[in-house]
Amino acid sequence: MLFATLGKLDLITVLILLGAAILPSKLLMYAALYLIVKGGLFVLMNRDLASYGDLFSGIYILVLSFGIKIPYLHQIVFFWLLQKTILTFIGIGLKLFLFYQESKDGLPFSR
Repeated sequence: MLFATLGKLDLITVLILLGAAILPSKLLMYAALYLIVKGGLFVLMNRDLASYGDLFSGIYILVLSFGIKIPYLHQIVFFWLLQKTILTFIGIGLKLFLFYQESKDGLPFSR
């Protein structure tokens, strides 16, 4: 449940970053705050690369909300968040597939 919720919020953040030129800066600040809080919490919990990437992306989006756009960095942050979102939904789909197979066979999938 948490995995799916964070994936959906990441997708919304990707869409906000995609429309950063026409969206209000307050919306960018909300997306930045979400990524900074999420990245900061997960950095404190397990210190993996994805958490640092979220924290850095949140800081960049915060800077972007003030009107400072760095073109190459913008693309890097966008593709970082996009690939994380895609992998999240692939993971959710795989989990659902394995759950379906297990319930269909009546036995665990890993025989």
